[in-house]
Order: sequence, then C-alpha cells, then structure tokens
Amino acid sequence: MRRHALGFLTVLLLTACGAAGARLSTEAPAGVVGLADLVHRDVFGEPIPRAEIADAKVVMIDFWATWCKPCKAELPLLSDLQARYGAAGLRTYAIALDEAGSAAAVQEYAESNRFAFRVVHDDDGSLARELNPRLEMPYTLLLVGGRVVHTHRGFSTADFPAVEAQVRALLETP
Repeated sequence: MRRHALGFLTVLLLTACGAAGARLSTEAPAGVVGLADLVHRDVFGEPIPRAEIADAKVVMIDFWATWCKPCKAELPLLSDLQARYGAAGLRTYAIALDEAGSAAAVQEYAESNRFAFRVVHDDDGSLARELNPRLEMPYTLLLVGGRVVHTHRGFSTADFPAVEAQVRALLETP
C-alpha cells in the first residue's frame, strides 16, 4: 500500500512539474557526476562502455517516463539533436523513471521510436537519487567533463531552440 501511495504521489508531482512548462536554467548543481559508474547497460541489454561516456564532449541526460506526455513530446527533438550533433561529440542518454515492473514497456517504447540515443531504465532509482532527487520530468542535464553546466526543467517547444543553442555552444567550446 505504501509503495502504491508513494507512486501516486510521485505521478501527481511529476505531472504538475511537466504541466508547469519548461524552465531553462544556467544555474547548475555543483559537483562532478560519475555517470559511467551508474550506467552500464541500455534497455536492450547492450553494454555502455565507460569510454563512450568519458570520451563525449557533451553528455545530455534526460529523465522521462512512458506515461509523461511532455516527455514524449521532447524525446523526438532530443533524438534529432543527437543525430545532428553526435559526430561533434554529443552523447545523449534518456533515463526512464518508470517503475521496476515496467521494463518491457520502456523497451517497447524505445524500440518503436528508434531514438538516436541510448535509453536506460532506472528501475532501482539509483540514477534519480544521484542526478534527479526531486524526480522532475522531463528534466535534462547538460554535462561537460562530468560537471553539470546547464539544467532544463519541464518541456516547451518554444524553449527548445535555447537548449539546442546551449548544446551547440558547448560543443564549440575548446
């Protein structure tokens, strides 16, 4: 019963966050993120080598869920960014926050959309505890050298060009 109530509360809070619209922020949490220590396989069971993350010029991490409408609107745009800027050093990881029993739904959604980025299911909550303790969705982090340099809360198509501009600027920075 407790888990069900907590899940409902989480859904309620996350839905409210998504409905509030996007908020771009240049104020990023301090600290270095050891993403390679937290992410080992994607939803298809394919290993994610440490070097894939370490060698990226910019890492984009997006928290989402299969039931989150703003997330589902944002993911194709993130996939397009990865397709256009991957050769320049962008690596995008979409971290699904669906419950542990939803692995098949996350995998099916990723497979049917054929995203240009890796999809990871945070079934044990370890990534969220480390990188998204408020469980915001959608919630995007831009990292350079393991340090969070920009965050983006929520999603709005009107704000998305600013996200792309941030990615482009970070990739152009030596």
